[in-house]
Amino acid sequence: MSDPSSLQEGAFASGNGLETLALDFLRVADLLLNARVLAERENRAIWDYALEIDDLLQVGLTHQHLRWLSAEGLTEFGVETGQSGRSPRRFRVLARPVISFPKRTCCVLTPCGLNFFRRLNGERNGLWPGLSGGPVTSRGSRTQSTMADVPYWDGTKKLYFRGTLLHEFKQPAPHEKAILQAFQEPGWPPYVTNPLLMVDPLDRGEKAANAVKKLNEHQAPQLLTFSVIDRGQKIGWRPKH
Repeated sequence: MSDPSSLQEGAFASGNGLETLALDFLRVADLLLNARVLAERENRAIWDYALEIDDLLQVGLTHQHLRWLSAEGLTEFGVETGQSGRSPRRFRVLARPVISFPKRTCCVLTPCGLNFFRRLNGERNGLWPGLSGGPVTSRGSRTQSTMADVPYWDGTKKLYFRGTLLHEFKQPAPHEKAILQAFQEPGWPPYVTNPLLMVDPLDRGEKAANAVKKLNEHQAPQLLTFSVIDRGQKIGWRPKH
């Protein structure tokens, strides 16, 4: 196993053997960090927000990537043993290094993994300037921080994508804004846990569905598609083109 501290020193430095891996792991950094942030915010066990490895594989990782994460001590893997949808979730943690992944395998970041992926996110601008998104000053202007293919929500009124102002809220819209803020904080992963459930845990997704419909309809131009996933448990987004 490599010294974990060395993995966090210049993760994108040429010749250190991590540059290619860093490019791959940037695809899932926001997913992994978002799960950890949500667990801490809700004061829940990190395993309650464990990510299914199928989600990581769909984004572009391979089983070999997962083996590397385990061998380096950056993630813990466990097989979910409890009934789906029940809380707290139950897992049988797999001994490291994990080389095979049974059905229902999920993962969480270790403290070392948390530091590593935070470092990746912090250094991504050094590799791809503007990847993390940022504010713009007027419709159509393209600053360095908005060249990336991720939206930007300014936290109050304006939603941008690819340097274009998509929508400016003129009326109170707490549900729509809560969803945008839930995406903005972790850097726009493909999906987030429905933030409206924090306000009304018994809601069956109606509030999210209504908010998502408005987010989709009120863009001009319409460049993003928001969607409700897992019966209202999650909300996703993707570019239309």
